[in-house]
Amino acid sequence: MHTFSKITEGIVNQRLMVIAYKTDTYCINQMGSLPQRSTVDIALSLNHWTPESQFAGKKVSSVFLNVKGAFDNVNHKKLLDLLGTDGKVPEYLVDWISNFICTREIVLAYPGSPRTQNRVDKGIPQALRLSPLLFIIYVRSLHSGHEPTDTFTSSYIDDFQIKVASTSWYRNTRILEERVQSINSEAASLDLSFSIAKTEMMHWRSWREKGDRSECPIMF
Repeated sequence: MHTFSKITEGIVNQRLMVIAYKTDTYCINQMGSLPQRSTVDIALSLNHWTPESQFAGKKVSSVFLNVKGAFDNVNHKKLLDLLGTDGKVPEYLVDWISNFICTREIVLAYPGSPRTQNRVDKGIPQALRLSPLLFIIYVRSLHSGHEPTDTFTSSYIDDFQIKVASTSWYRNTRILEERVQSINSEAASLDLSFSIAKTEMMHWRSWREKGDRSECPIMF
């Protein structure tokens, strides 16, 4: 039964990936567990965007965000509603995924525990082939539909990076503050939040700015 479940999950994953590609269910700047979108691709895109902006005489800054308890906090109803929107995903696939994520129970095992089964009412199981794709679809809305040319947002599963370019690091900080507030608000609508401990900000300096000892502002 376990082997059959793995095979079925792989088939569903492949079908859902094809549908997601054709219906724009994930963003082009989302990487990981997607065809031709690996860690190498995200590194190349970032390395291309940074020097290109610096060559234009702009200063570049980034903020790095990590979704807190990413897979564990996915709202089942909201995910299934996203999959069923406009009939993009066939009903039989939505039903299978609903059964896949909603009919799970856990047992807490410790000395003296009653070992009773408890129904899991949110989250998607980690370490399974289908889960990363489901999460990518779930957080699609965290990528702005019409992003300004001086801002670049990308993600690798649950790790997000927002990069901005302007004439000063102070302006970059203000832009990033606004963008972080916006993405935090959208994440909250999905019952998600970002880990403060894993949030970092970085100002990029080109070789022409090595001698510039002006202080860079810190957002956090």
